[in-house]
Amino acid sequence: MRNSRVKTVRDLELNRNDAVENLVELIARLGAILANETIFLRQMKISEIKAFQKEKEELILLLEKAKNQVESAAMKQAREFTEQEKQELATVGRIFSEIAMENFCELKKAREVNRRVIGCISSAASDYFAATRGYNRKGGKGGSGRKLEAVPPFTVNNVI
Repeated sequence: MRNSRVKTVRDLELNRNDAVENLVELIARLGAILANETIFLRQMKISEIKAFQKEKEELILLLEKAKNQVESAAMKQAREFTEQEKQELATVGRIFSEIAMENFCELKKAREVNRRVIGCISSAASDYFAATRGYNRKGGKGGSGRKLEAVPPFTVNNVI
């Protein structure tokens, strides 16, 4: 990808005449970030994704402004987009949609893995406490008649 011309709202203002090009550039940049995020999701390196959040948020704001700029430029100039502009927007939109869908699927997988891991830990903790608390039918301590044991060396936060 070429050097980025649009980094701030001010850059959008300075490049107003290239509104469609700005929009295409921003969509491509956001797509690249989502593609990198998807790679980390597939590798289950969830903590690595945090590094992309700030830039993603900034790009989303810039994209919204660029979209508004394209819409207002088209209306003010009362012109149709050129075939090349239409083709660029369609291509980058299609590619972005594919990347976004892959990213969404990987996010769902990672969330499900996380939910299952937390469920297993929570279940193990519940089983442990059920087996070691209270009295059994014979009046012994613990559900199994064993002496009450210490708390296991972990805690569980079952809410994500």
